[in-house]
Amino acid sequence: MFERGQPLGQLTFLIRPVLGDLWRENVLFTKENFSGFVDYTAIRTDAVSIDLARLLGSLRWEGRIPWKAGLAAYEEVAPLTSEEKKILPWLHESGLVLGGLNWLQWIFVHRIKFLHPQAALRRMQEVSRQLLELETESPIGTKSTLL
Repeated sequence: MFERGQPLGQLTFLIRPVLGDLWRENVLFTKENFSGFVDYTAIRTDAVSIDLARLLGSLRWEGRIPWKAGLAAYEEVAPLTSEEKKILPWLHESGLVLGGLNWLQWIFVHRIKFLHPQAALRRMQEVSRQLLELETESPIGTKSTLL
């Protein structure tokens, strides 16, 4: 993992198409089989670690995020570089912080009225819960490096 103060901006990543908003609610299954994605509004080219960090960070298995299992499954199809793996905790943690700030901006600055307010509330609560968890545990099982 990268230590605080290490220059992350000097890393290089292969740029590929990403969904940009890949989290569990945007992945469809029929029974236990993957059947597709929804919400293509954030598609762009970027580092695939962005999609992977967001998706794995949104999953829970027995109360924990399945980082190792998720990475292993992904790498069966498309291996990641060591830099792409190392950046995952930073992307997850910074994504949670920025996501929380987005919710506050949408509600208090832009005064958005959500079509499904209960779903929006559940998502805000989940982001809040994960932000609180960063105080004790980061994605790789050690104290968070960002908070």
